[in-house]
Amino acid sequence: MQHEGPIAGIASHGSLIATAGYDNKIILWDAGQRKALSRASHDHLVNHCSFSSDGRWLVSASSDYSARIWSVPSLRLHAVLQCHSDDVDMAIFSPDDRRIVTCALDRCVRVFDLEGRCLHTMKGHTGNVLSLAWMQDSRHVVSSSVDGTIRVWDTAPGTEVQTTDLEVRTDSVEIGPNGV
Repeated sequence: MQHEGPIAGIASHGSLIATAGYDNKIILWDAGQRKALSRASHDHLVNHCSFSSDGRWLVSASSDYSARIWSVPSLRLHAVLQCHSDDVDMAIFSPDDRRIVTCALDRCVRVFDLEGRCLHTMKGHTGNVLSLAWMQDSRHVVSSSVDGTIRVWDTAPGTEVQTTDLEVRTDSVEIGPNGV
């Protein structure tokens, strides 16, 4: 068991390591024994993976427009998180392991329960949303986008509570003759 393409994401929990690959695979490894334990697949590139804080679950984000929750260590499919209309770049568990937040190239941040139900869709970014972080209260999420903003969301009502404009835009980046 191995990847047949680049590894796009990696996560660890104790002696377990999970890898997400552009070969559509998620592989769970035992770091101590240096061997693959189990494998699962998406229908397209796997961009990211993350463990729950208790290590019972792994979530993966894919260019097949979904995120998926897998049981650990078997990587048996538990739930499919669908609602995005473009590549899902990141999916992470809340600190209390009760919810998952995802972001995608459709410019949305979505909150799901562990059964795969979409609880909230949060819109406000005007560019692809590429990264997320939960705050320790398991209620607020921070997102960043190519639109040059960082936004804080209250996931209970699904509303934006703060925007910081970094005044950086991808359309204003100039590439010189040497690629710099």
